[in-house]
Amino acid sequence: MNNSLAHGLLAAAAAGWMASCLPSAAAEAPYQEVQHRESWLGSLFLRPAKGTPADQLAHARALRDRGSLRRAKSHYHALVATWPASVEAATAQYEWARILEQQQDFPAAFEQYQVLIDRFPGRFDFHEVIRRQTALAERMAAHRAMPYLFGGFASPDRAVPMYEQILTNAPAWEGAAETRYRIGEIHEADADLYEAAAAYADVAYRHPQSPWAEKAAARRVECLVRASEKAPNNTRALDEAWAAAADYLTRHPASERAPLVTLRRDALFRRRAETAFEAARYYDRQKRSPDVVRTAYERFLSQFPNSPWTAAAQRRIAELTPAKAKETTP
Repeated sequence: MNNSLAHGLLAAAAAGWMASCLPSAAAEAPYQEVQHRESWLGSLFLRPAKGTPADQLAHARALRDRGSLRRAKSHYHALVATWPASVEAATAQYEWARILEQQQDFPAAFEQYQVLIDRFPGRFDFHEVIRRQTALAERMAAHRAMPYLFGGFASPDRAVPMYEQILTNAPAWEGAAETRYRIGEIHEADADLYEAAAAYADVAYRHPQSPWAEKAAARRVECLVRASEKAPNNTRALDEAWAAAADYLTRHPASERAPLVTLRRDALFRRRAETAFEAARYYDRQKRSPDVVRTAYERFLSQFPNSPWTAAAQRRIAELTPAKAKETTP
């Protein structure tokens, strides 16, 4: 036997011996996540009581079922912090949020549901969690803070960031139109009229087929009318309110609210016309040059050809027009 053949046989024998010492792929144990805490702080304060995520989840549930909710929350938290990639982590996060909801800690429960959405996508019932967040926002809007002080006080604006987060999470879910409407209601109740009008506009334009669209468009008109009344000399506010009323009547001519919106539109038109006429008269009273004053009245007529002030503007234009120009006018 030559040397090269001998060496080859020895190498094959060594390889076979090493393979026999290694476990086969079929005999490998299933993967189980090893304990891994997120931070040194977690390792100090979030020590799990059990050695696996499954046992830790069972332990937290047993505490919950016995009514030891504070300890149960700590052990759910320990599971999520120690085994964040485990199958049980999303379940623990959800059940932790449910305890906070049960304890009526609405902001904390909402926050922990948000952690579930942000960190564990696809590992829970998304629509159910969105519904729970919405219910928490509604309860927050109706919640009375400091009830021991003269019966407490409501502060619905605290729910607005919750509603906005829900829309970020699920902009097209079936409750999105109502959620946007609720934001408008809260702003309107706080007299934030332009914020309310913007929220109502979102409903009308993003969800035109929704049952909330027509109602939101009507509320938008009312908010802008009130805003224009608070600033009677603000022509932009008047124009915006009038445009909202006209848009409503174009989109919802047969609505039961249409007669009221028609009254709003006509009153706004009259106010706009009066404001424009008074602007022209201001130039007139200031004794500006006849050309400047005449141009102001002509601009008024181009915008409002049929108004209670049309005849007065026409008479003043005639008075300001030179005799030669009158003679050459066809």
